[in-house]
Amino acid sequence: PFFDAALHARGEVEVDPIARAHLARMYGTDHHRVLDVVADDPSLGARISARPEIADIGAQVVVAVVDEGALTLTDIIDRRLALGTLGHVTATEVDRVAAIAGPLLGWSGEESAQRAAAEVDRRVAIERVWRARRAVS
Repeated sequence: PFFDAALHARGEVEVDPIARAHLARMYGTDHHRVLDVVADDPSLGARISARPEIADIGAQVVVAVVDEGALTLTDIIDRRLALGTLGHVTATEVDRVAAIAGPLLGWSGEESAQRAAAEVDRRVAIERVWRARRAVS
């Protein structure tokens, strides 16, 4: 019943049904906070990733920064979104998160790009270690 209600809540806000169900799972009864952000800026209803298994939307980044106090791309991606828990995060996905979070955090366009590049480099280094350990096992 809750998920059915979540799929129909704020029907005027355009968010695809899979993303709506995802929001209900991630935020429970607070999923309306994310829908409110999309109501204010419909572009934030778009998914962050082109991968069908990733249902995170841009408004979640806003909620992570504004409501939850996230200050870094790592915090947003790995702790506030499903994105960071579902395997490899692409540079495009990191860039999309940075483009939304940067202005909210007071970063210039250049600083957002630098932070995104550093986050991608960090993830590549972690994946390299993971692959090396896996090869040894």
